[in-house]
Amino acid sequence: ADVRAIISAAKIANQKYFETKWGSAVLHELYDTPFDAFPLKIEWEQRHQPYGEGFDKPELALLEAERRHIVSTLLPDSRIAGERLARLAPPAGKSLEEFEIVVRTIYKALLQREPETTAIGFYAEKLRAGTDSIDNLCHIIRHSREYRDIQAARATREAVSG
Repeated sequence: ADVRAIISAAKIANQKYFETKWGSAVLHELYDTPFDAFPLKIEWEQRHQPYGEGFDKPELALLEAERRHIVSTLLPDSRIAGERLARLAPPAGKSLEEFEIVVRTIYKALLQREPETTAIGFYAEKLRAGTDSIDNLCHIIRHSREYRDIQAARATREAVSG
């Protein structure tokens, strides 16, 4: 499956879900609470299915799982990561938003989290302008303390469970 197609499908599904959940598009929300029926606070134990059948978004969970699988197969070998991840990069002339998706995908794959808003804008603009590369962004993240801590925790978990 094409990574861009998966990300695009997830984005469309997320937008539709948001509109259903809040009654309208972003910045034009009609409901004060999710689906105008649920409290704002989600209990920790319910975080993966906070609202119940008919209100949660299972198709997005499947898309996210597939996206993670594909991206994880692209990222492990730093020598070829840039070449493989180049497939994620929109061609020149594309919107900043499309480069923001690439930045988010890399952060989620390597750090298992969303990037800060400033990082999204900073790296997306550099990628769009051609002054930075996906390979360099991956290199920067892989050499960060946060990434090393994640890898150390993963190795510890594997050693304990294996």
